[in-house]
Amino acid sequence: MKKKISIACVVVLVVIAAILAVISGYSEKEKNQLIEQIERYCLESKPCDKYDLEDEINRINEKRQIGKELTSEEHFVLGFHQYVLQNYNTSLEEFISAMTVQKNDTNTFVKVGTGYYINSILKSEDRIEDGVSYLSIIMDELTPQEWNEEIDIIMCYLNTFEEIEKGRTSALKILNTILQSKNWLDPITIINIESCIANFSMYNTNYALALEKNYSVVSESKKIREQYFLARATADLGVTYFYMGDLQSAQKYLEDSLKVEITDNVENANLKTYALIKLYQVSYCSGNYNTIFSVRKRIEKTYSYLSEEKVKSLDFFNSICVAGYYLVNKDVDSAKVQLENAETIIGSQNMEMSTDSKLLYYITLADYNMNDENYQVAVTDYVKALDLSNQTYNYIYKKCILKKMAELYRKSGQTKLADNFSSILESVYDEELRTMNESISQYAKEKYDKEVTIYKLSSERIKKYSIALIAVMVFIVLVVIFYMKLRSLENLNKLDGLTKSFNRGHFNKKYREYMSRKQNFYLIMFDIDNFKILNDTFGHVFGDKVLKEIVKAAKSMIGIYGEIFRYGGEEFVVLIKYLGEEEVVRMAEELRNYIENRQWDEDILVTISVGIAGTSEERYDILEDADRRLYFSKKNGKNRITYQE
Repeated sequence: MKKKISIACVVVLVVIAAILAVISGYSEKEKNQLIEQIERYCLESKPCDKYDLEDEINRINEKRQIGKELTSEEHFVLGFHQYVLQNYNTSLEEFISAMTVQKNDTNTFVKVGTGYYINSILKSEDRIEDGVSYLSIIMDELTPQEWNEEIDIIMCYLNTFEEIEKGRTSALKILNTILQSKNWLDPITIINIESCIANFSMYNTNYALALEKNYSVVSESKKIREQYFLARATADLGVTYFYMGDLQSAQKYLEDSLKVEITDNVENANLKTYALIKLYQVSYCSGNYNTIFSVRKRIEKTYSYLSEEKVKSLDFFNSICVAGYYLVNKDVDSAKVQLENAETIIGSQNMEMSTDSKLLYYITLADYNMNDENYQVAVTDYVKALDLSNQTYNYIYKKCILKKMAELYRKSGQTKLADNFSSILESVYDEELRTMNESISQYAKEKYDKEVTIYKLSSERIKKYSIALIAVMVFIVLVVIFYMKLRSLENLNKLDGLTKSFNRGHFNKKYREYMSRKQNFYLIMFDIDNFKILNDTFGHVFGDKVLKEIVKAAKSMIGIYGEIFRYGGEEFVVLIKYLGEEEVVRMAEELRNYIENRQWDEDILVTISVGIAGTSEERYDILEDADRRLYFSKKNGKNRITYQE
């Protein structure tokens, strides 16, 4: 009898254990399903099931009330719930608790998602740098398999460090470390990692490495027919060239990326938005707006797949670009309407503005105020833009702003300040060239160290294959170094050593380019009057100073609308685009008047004679016209401008 009772008790205990296991299993399954919903919310903006979330929150709170320790996943769910409710302080506490109690078997999305949401909160409080200290805690223990499984959230998390130098440096270390396990990584994971390395390297001004990684992603994407990353890497090549100051290559690659069709409509729309926004920035800095407006019309069909926030972002950049176009054409009233549109978008949508969007906004606002002769307000906006440009390592923006500030001070009669900003501009050109050379050196050293390490660690058998691989890598390195060095030499070879204006050889090339385009342009040719007498009387040192000061003044007045070239001796040529006849003649007259009234150390009057010519629908050699008109100015009293004889 006792034996039967014992057996019955065992059976009851087994049944109870089974029931508890089933209940626990359902609970665990429901919890995992909820985390999957949160992941879709994070990556795809798909809402979570309200009742699933509430049920899980109630269960976790009951567990907490009876004093049981919560898992990392449970802290994460509580943190997410508070995040959605916008209780950010409580949310941050829960996410930090989730990170603190993480274990090896913690859900990978929870591990990385914790860091992502911590950074989202810190960024909203302008404390994103605090998130760097958590980076290694979250990422160091991830296995290659976990990278493969959760590469999307990993990239989202790492990209939150994009604008923080310390964060980029730490993230690059993590990315390069996981790449050492390349054999265990999926091709798409490797492409993601190399794309991220390219992006961070560009922000770190290591342009050579950024180019290499992007070209590698383009090549690998073609192999596995991954259209999204093909388009993304092509766009990123354009962005890298933009940061390097090569606007022509930047525009080409960005336009090429827009031609790549991606099957997923949402991904296609998002990528095209990314490329178009970058193209807006290139167009703004080059002053060539014709392409951008036609491209926008071409991709408007993708708008229905964009989030409202991204549509607003596109509309913002479009308003800024159109305002810039109107300002170039001296239509201040229309520009004001577009700026008001941009301000409405910012205000009504509480739009989170990137550094680039703030930059363009303040530059355009300053341009508008300068055109409206509200110089003090314009200076304030230019200074804001200049401060932002120092955060981007983008010399294009910095040079653009400094040119405009020199032009503004020249217009308002503050010649000393104009000269100061022209000097700063020259130092920025020197800094840009130095950065480019440092980029080449850093890239070459990193590649050399890497290949030496591989060679030393290889066995004799692997060495046979490594030598061939190293030869290929060295070839790639040499090609990229050659390109970067060529760019540096090209920049040096374009310039006149004394005045830092472009030289005659570069003029001949640019003049042919201008003549081959359909767009009309103007050519200003000017010559310093009686320069030989000035040189013979006061010496070549003073003569050189006059040449440099006149070029500095001309650069600040020309601004972004043209380029100045030393044609020979004391003779200079200016090519002007995007301005009308009246503005070009006015600009030349301002330069002539400034030089005539400038005070020199020596008690002497310096003047220039000017000839101006412009193209029409029928192309002909306007250089001859400008030269003939310059001669006419010389012959008829000097210190004058001739446009129509």
